Order: sequence, then C-alpha cells, then structure tokens
Amino acid sequence: MNFSMPRPGWPCTRVLRLAWFASLMLAACTVAMATPAHDFDFGDRYFESVGSVDDIPYGIVTAIVQDARGMMWLGTQSGLLRFDGYRFRRFKHEPDNPASLSGDFVQSLAIDRTGRIWVGTESDGLAVLDPQTERFRRFRHDPTNVNSIGPGPVHALAMAADGAMWVAADVGLVSMDLGADHFVRRFVEHQQGDAALRVQSLLFAHDGSLWVGARDGLLHRAPGEQIPRRFATVGGNALDGREISKLFEASDGRLWIGTHEHGAAVLDPIHGTLQWIGAGNAATADLGLAWINAIAQPTPDEIWLSRFGKGMLIVDAISGDVRHVMQNDPGMTSGLGFDAIGDLFVDRNGLLWVGTWGGGLQRHNPRNQAISSLRHSTTLPHHLSHPSVLRLLELHDGRILAGSTGNGIDIIDRRIGVIGGWRADVTRDGALADATVSALAQSDDGTLWVGTYQGGVQRLDPGSDRFRRYTRDQGLPSLQIEYAYISSDGTLWIGTGDGLTRHNAQQDRFELVDGVDGAALRMRINVMDEEVDGRIWVATSNGLFTIDPGTRVLRGLQHDEARADSLSSDHVLSVLVDREQRVWVDTAKGLDRLQRDSAPARFEHISAQLGRPGESFGGNLLEDGDGRIWTPLFLLNPADMSLYELHRVDGFDIGAQWNGSSALTRDGHLLFGGSKGIAIIDPSRFQPWLVAPEVTITALMVDGQVLPDAAITNSLVLQSTQRHFDVEFSTTDFSAPQFNRYQYRLLGFASEWIEVDADHRHAGFSNLWPGDYTLELRARNRAGTYSDEATRLQIKVMPRVWQRPWFVVAAFIAAIALSFGLLRLVFGHYRRRARALQKLVDERTTALREAYAQADLASRTDLLSGLGNRRSAAQLIPAMVTTLREYLQFGHSERRLALLLVDIDAFKSINDRHGHRIGDRVIALVGQRIASMLRDGDLAVRWGGEEFLLVMHFDDEAQAWASADRLCREVAAHTLAVEDADDIRTTVSIGVACLPFDQGDWDAISWEQTLEIADAAMYIAKREGRNRAYGFRATGPLPEGFIERFRRDPEGAPALLPVELMRISGERC
Repeated sequence: MNFSMPRPGWPCTRVLRLAWFASLMLAACTVAMATPAHDFDFGDRYFESVGSVDDIPYGIVTAIVQDARGMMWLGTQSGLLRFDGYRFRRFKHEPDNPASLSGDFVQSLAIDRTGRIWVGTESDGLAVLDPQTERFRRFRHDPTNVNSIGPGPVHALAMAADGAMWVAADVGLVSMDLGADHFVRRFVEHQQGDAALRVQSLLFAHDGSLWVGARDGLLHRAPGEQIPRRFATVGGNALDGREISKLFEASDGRLWIGTHEHGAAVLDPIHGTLQWIGAGNAATADLGLAWINAIAQPTPDEIWLSRFGKGMLIVDAISGDVRHVMQNDPGMTSGLGFDAIGDLFVDRNGLLWVGTWGGGLQRHNPRNQAISSLRHSTTLPHHLSHPSVLRLLELHDGRILAGSTGNGIDIIDRRIGVIGGWRADVTRDGALADATVSALAQSDDGTLWVGTYQGGVQRLDPGSDRFRRYTRDQGLPSLQIEYAYISSDGTLWIGTGDGLTRHNAQQDRFELVDGVDGAALRMRINVMDEEVDGRIWVATSNGLFTIDPGTRVLRGLQHDEARADSLSSDHVLSVLVDREQRVWVDTAKGLDRLQRDSAPARFEHISAQLGRPGESFGGNLLEDGDGRIWTPLFLLNPADMSLYELHRVDGFDIGAQWNGSSALTRDGHLLFGGSKGIAIIDPSRFQPWLVAPEVTITALMVDGQVLPDAAITNSLVLQSTQRHFDVEFSTTDFSAPQFNRYQYRLLGFASEWIEVDADHRHAGFSNLWPGDYTLELRARNRAGTYSDEATRLQIKVMPRVWQRPWFVVAAFIAAIALSFGLLRLVFGHYRRRARALQKLVDERTTALREAYAQADLASRTDLLSGLGNRRSAAQLIPAMVTTLREYLQFGHSERRLALLLVDIDAFKSINDRHGHRIGDRVIALVGQRIASMLRDGDLAVRWGGEEFLLVMHFDDEAQAWASADRLCREVAAHTLAVEDADDIRTTVSIGVACLPFDQGDWDAISWEQTLEIADAAMYIAKREGRNRAYGFRATGPLPEGFIERFRRDPEGAPALLPVELMRISGERC
C-alpha cells in the first residue's frame, strides 16, 4: 500500500499507528545526528496550536494555501476549511446539493489567478470553488472521455505561468487553460501499453520549466519544449525507479526532491548534480529518511523536511547538513504537535503553518531564529531532566549548568544539549543534599559552589566527585540559599532567605554582612551586580543596598512616600549595572534607573516614561552586546527608549520566570529559566515583529442577512428599504491575532476612530441619512504597528420616497400653501378659535413629545430580542452604579452590582444548519428566558451578536454566583420551540464580575473595566467546554496597573494578582 494515498478512515487506524511506531523508534535515536550551525541550535522551536478538535475534525490537515485576501484554506478529511485568524468556516459535501464539495477527504489545494479554490480529493475527483457564487463545480473521471481527469486521488495541483491549472491524479495528467471549461490530456506519449503516466507531484519553476515527479522517477520539460524527458543527473540517472513524492524550488533555484522510500535530495538543475541529504555523514546515514511528503523554506538559510511519521528535519539550505531534528513529545505543549505531517506552508508574512495527521494545525515564526527553548522530555534525548529551572551558570569551559526545582543539576553541552548532571541523594555522603538548586557560582580556580533551598551550601573542588557541605555550623544564618555571586576580587557572596553572607576563605566560614549601624539585616537576597570600581549592588526583599569597595557593610536605599523620585518599591527583583555604569533597578512597581551624582539618591521611573506606570519588567535584567536590556517580558533599547514586548510567538515561552534564573554567556547568549525550561537567546539574530497588519473584510451583513463573499468588494449600496449593515473584519497578521486591536470610522457620519479588541471585530450602523459614506478600517498588531493604509468600503445609502429632493420640494410648497390657508382661517376667526387653537397646540405638543419618547425608546431597544441595546446600557449602568454607591454609604457594605456576560454556545452552527431566520428566533427565545429572571431595578441588554449583558443587584456576591448558575442550568434544561424547525437545545457560557470589584477602592477600576473581567471569565468558560459559568473576584487591594496586567494573561492572573477565578458551574450545567 502506498502511504501517499491515505484512504478514508486510515488516519485514525493504520496510518496513525504507523506514525506512532515510527516516532517511538526515532525517539530512541540520538540527536547527535544533527550538525548545528550555531551553538544551542538544539533548542526546541516554539509552535502554537491553532483551533480545536471542534474546528478541525480529528486534528487532520492535509493541505494548506492562502488566497489574495490573506485567508487561509485548509484541506481536511472532513471537508474544506477557511480560517480568518479567529474563526473557521467549513465547506462540506452535501449529497443533495450538486454545487457542494464533491468529497470531504481533501488531498490537495491550489488557487488560480481568478481566486478560485481548486480542491483535489482522495476518491471523489476535483472540485473548484468560485468565491463569487460560493458554488463548487465538480470534475470526475469519465472512462469514455480521454481528456477527463484520471481515476483515484488527485495528488497534485500546479498553476503554469500562463494561468493554466495542471492536475495530477493517480493515473494520467491533464490541464485546463485559463478561461476554459474543459481539460486536455497531457503527455500521452509516456504511456506504456495501457499504463498511463502516474504522477505524484508537480512543480512549475521560476524559469517556466515543468518538473514532474512520477512513481518511477523525475521528468523535466524545459521552456519551449512540448515533451518532458527523464532528467539525467551527473553520473547516471540516480532517480530512475524512485517514487518522487514532493518537489520544491528553493530561493537559489535548486530543486529539493522528496521521495517515498529514499529520503530527500537536492538537485542543481543547471549542472545536473544530485546530493542526497544525510548520505555523506556516518552520523546521519541512518536517519530513517523514508517518506518525505512536505518541504518548505521559511528562511533563506533553512529548508524544512517532513518525514511522515518521524517528525521534521531542519536542513542547511546551502550545505544540506541536518541542523536540527524535531519530534513530537506529548508532554511538550509548545512543541511539534504530531510526527505525521500533512503539509507545510509559508504565508505572506513569513509564518510557517504546519498541518498534521492527528495533531491539528500549528503555526511557527521562523524568521526569528534568535529564541529557542530547552525543555523537559521523557521521550526525547538530551532534554532537561526536570521541567523547572531555578538557576543558570556558564562554566569556564563553556558548558551550562541548570539547577532545577526537583532533580538537582543538569549539565548542558552547547552543541548537544543535556549530557549528564548531579542528583540529590541524602543516603550517599558527598552527593547533593537537596534536589532544589537555588544558587550556582564558580570561582576562578574552578571550584563550583552550589546553594540549595533546604540544604545550605555545597562545594565541588576541581577534579573531585564529592560535594562538601556548609550549614549553620559554618556561619550560614539560614539553610535556604537564594543567590550566589563572586565579585571581581574573587570573594564569594551567598544570599540567603535571612540575610547576606561573605565567605572567609582563610577560615573557610561564612560571615554575616551587617548594616551601617552594625545591626544584622534579615532579608531575602535576590540578585547582585557590580560596578567597575568594585561597588556591589544588592537587590533584596526590603530595598536596594550597596557595598562600597573595601567595606563589609550594607547601605540601604528605600522607597520614600514623600519623594516622587525615590525607589518605586522596596521589593527589588533585579539590579543591573550596564556597560556605561548606569544602574537599572526592577522593582515590583516598575523599572527604575539611578540618576548619578545626586544626594539623596534619585531614580527615574522608566516604566512610567514608557507608558506602563507601576508595572514590573519581570526581573532578571540582562544586557546584550548592543547595550539593549532584556527581561523575560520586554526588550528595551536605552538609545532611543524603544520598548518591544516579548510574546510566545517570538519563541519566549518558559512559564513562570524565577527571579535570579538568568545568565549572560561570554559569547553573548542570554539564558532565562522558568517553570517550563530554559529560553536561549542569540540577540544578534533577533528580529522584532514589524509586519504592518492588513485589514480584510470577512463578512458583510445587511438587515441581519449574511451576504455571499462575492458581495465583499470595495463598495456597498443600501437600498431604500434596507436600514442596517454590519461589517466583520480581520487581519492577515496571524502571528498573535488575540492581541490585535482594530479601529474603524464612518466618514460622512463621524471622523473619530472607534477602537475594539480582537473579540469585537465588527462595525454596524443603522438608519443612515441618504448619501455617500466611507468606512475605514485599520489594525494594530501586538508590537504596536499600525496598518500602512486603511481598508476602505464605499457605502451609498439610497433615499426613501420621502427623502428624495422632489418630494422635499413638493412638501415645502404644500406646507407654504397650507400655511397661507391657515393664516386666512386664523385671522378670520381669531377670537372664536383662539381657545380651540391653543387646545390643538397643546394636544399636538403632547403627541409630539410622546412620539419623541417612543423614538428614543426604539433607539435604545434591540428589536430582535426586545431587550435593551448597548446605548441603553451606556445610559443606565452609570445611574445604577451611582445608586449602589449611595447604598454603600448608608452601611449596606455587602451590596453588589453583578455584571453577567452571557454567550449562546455554538451559535454559528445553529445559523449554518438552520439559517439566519431560525438563528434570530433562537436569540429572541434566549432573550425571553433572560428577561424572565429580571427583578425590579435589574437590566438586561443584547450586547452584540449572540451575547447578552445582565446587570443585577444582590445583597452579596454569593447571590450573584447562584443566579449565574441558575441561568446556565435553566437554558440548558429547556428546548427552544422554533417554528419550521425541530426543537433546538442550546446552552450558554457565562462570565461574572461584581461591582465594586475592589471592595476597598471604588475608583480602582471602572464598570467598563469590570465588564472586561467578566468577558475574560466568559471566554475561560467557553474554553473549558462551554455550558458553564466562571467569575473573577478580588481577594485583596488591587495594585497599580492591575487592569493592564490582567489583560495580558487573564488565566494566569490568579497566580500573579490578588484575584480568584470562581468555577461557578465547574461541571457542565
């Protein structure tokens, strides 16, 4: 059986079993087979999973392409998917719809010049999607038509320079010219008897030549030729008889060839030379390069090869040397998702997309090769023995020591990875006394000093294999060691949880360092650094201290509430003396820089200058060779004070960062340790993400009806009977779409930009006056880069009859005529009609006021659900907040105003399955259920789409949690009786937060920011499985900058901020 043609049902059975077996066999091999081009190239690359099993059935992606609008198209075993960065849309085979996809098992994809999507299937021929009509045209094998596509799977699709699409099925090769509607059989002269040409892969090179990968070798047709010929390599045709499964042209014009049973080769088409990857090196000869089914070049110097079932290889694009072997480790969530790869694709912004056969879809930022990780693995060799790294040290010989929180010390070779280590063994004399290693240092003579969290200090002399231990008997004030530092004069300093000590080498004892008044300073020592003149700076839990040269006392600098230029906080996380001898201090309340030659010491508050007041930079300050300052969270360039925020997509993902777990190597590498391993950074190779996001319109709705993609152009005409339109949008910057922000404005209506986050990517307008408008859209990505140009949608609103000019003129003339008539009547009967006229005026005034009141109510009411809308919420919630404040002033201290954000689960599937009319009815019925819960003084509005907001007053928080749970359960327990459809059962996900969120400070955060917290809780509820309710509550006073820190990582907030995540409905309702 040829595994390049998986049959329906295989990925869950035979193919996946083979993939698992191959991955387990490869895991037993050593990674020494790779030849890294740089130190630490063994580091793991960061992959981010995209979508869920609900979005991508079975986690199988077989093919990937990108259209001109930037949308990603994915072939799966269950249909065709379109992904806009946030949402998946599926196209499936429908037996009763001849304009649907011909078959759900997608094998290959291509996009032609007109934007049509060509879909090759496993056993149902070819289908071509016209985006203008959203209809598929099907092509199947016809045994009576020699020019039809061949039978079996459609293995490959390729577009020629003239726009013709070439199609390689299991048997035969056909093409369709641009604008034609029929296929033409190609290369019939290659038939041998009744056996047609059997093509597995196609490639049109940049020079116009055609390469054909067949089951029995490689064919080539040069520009101007009609017939392809077997390509003869130097020294004979080494490819004859070998099945060519993949062809790829690299940026240097060389041809990379994947075979089904013989691995990969690179061909120089000009000189005819062929190089087999790994063949010339004994260490790489047995790599098991069997089936190469996907090839990509994400960067000029790297080629990525997928070995089906055996992970991926990163190969030097010039030499062909294998740099790195990547495999799946099920315990490594940020690694390769699966060893069986379906396809590799590099998008227009340089991101690499990886589709797998069982591990879903992933994306990787390959342009930034500066950051990689070394993680714990139970299956992959040369990885960390423990996930969490508490301390790091570069030895004199260049090796790296990693002290863990539970398995002693790992020894890391710069080219291989972990090669050994020291483990704790309390039963063996001379072993490590504690498995948690919290301090590391090496003296000039090579002596290694190890601090542990419960076992004091241990010493390993050069040439010895036994550790000597120091405890309180040798002068340590505590066995809890926090930090070790060797100053320029060779002195060993040991920071403990109870003060700082200095090693007296002559007596081989430790001496406690006192303050200027001679009193012992009992505090936790975090980090130490030194100026060129020998002054030592000490970051502690109780301020910043210095030790002047020639002295042994600590002088302290503390925060002073009376001085704005004092240290931001006494909790000092890190201190750094840079190359210009400037002192940088990171505290729990922000990054500071010491101003020289000032008494008392004055500090610049750098966090505040950068627009992040009160925000810590994460500690672990390191300076690179260009003078830039790195932390686990940011990259700061002091030359221009530019700040770049590091994200997981940059490759920086080490979990919780341990203070003091960092190191700068002598060749300029930066190392940061955390709960998920080590981040390894080569600053010279770092490229910040500066891609300007392009905004694209993903959906257009008029009066609630979704228009086909064909209607998404640069203009929209609203007829006189159409009153409302909605635009949904996205961006082609897929690097971290959850952090993108969007702005829109409707010129002709308003000039101010309205900003929304990634969860509210839509703009809607109603009842516009006739005329021409321009909707402008732009985006800002995670790095703060705005779109180069705004995306524009020209909108023309057609007038109703009474809004047309002739009607207005006629009405004006009629009004004048009527006025003259009334004047005559008035003057003729003035006295007799005076009272009657006054009464009429009063009646008309009253009616007009009632009409205005009804119109104002209509403007604040959602017509679909009958509830209020956002406008009513904006008007009423501040009044409710004011009322609550008054309650609290009169002693009702437990009174709360609860914000419940409710989202209908899987609402898109209801629309897709039943249509928008039924979907609208579901919204109305859920709105009725919500309205039934309201009491006097409560408020419910339709917040947007399928979201509702309830604002309810309670005597305490517990009642709020209970109401959210009751609503969740009541919706889940009842079916919705919808006419013209089967009864529909739906569920909701709810997020809750109460006002005041900070019980001690009303003004800590606003009701709008409290709503953001409820929104975060709602999305956690949806990610946890939907049909449940979650809430956040404050557990103490909120620190400065709370809401900004909460926004960056709501799920991680309870570990870092005084908030608690409440599982109101922990199980499904």
